[in-house]
Amino acid sequence: MTHKDKYELVSELARRRGFFWPSFEIYGGVGGYISYGPLGILLKERIIEKFRRFYLSGINAIEVDSPIIMPGKVFEASGHVEHFREPMMECSKCGRKFRLDHLLRDAGMSDTEAEKLSLQEMVEEIERRDIRCP
Repeated sequence: MTHKDKYELVSELARRRGFFWPSFEIYGGVGGYISYGPLGILLKERIIEKFRRFYLSGINAIEVDSPIIMPGKVFEASGHVEHFREPMMECSKCGRKFRLDHLLRDAGMSDTEAEKLSLQEMVEEIERRDIRCP
């Protein structure tokens, strides 16, 4: 069983048992947003508490909680708008989408090597290695 198979199996079980599910699912969903059910909330809170005990107990530290969604100026100032890229490709048979750098990494290329490639070079490398949908 591959890592992706295990992930999908656990995710599906969690959805069926009401731990979490994609937010706004009845309206088509929005990638990256999830809603927690009663068991999901308990699990999330336990993980947060373990994290706090492990990383914050016994040291003079404080916790900060800031927004996850930010205005565009933050991404412009950080360079993400100009430099961030995440080239994707979609399998014509199953419709799943994959990041090109992940496909290359899974085929043995280091992350450092993949990051140096242009979009065209990534596509050429995928074709040269005959990488197919996992």
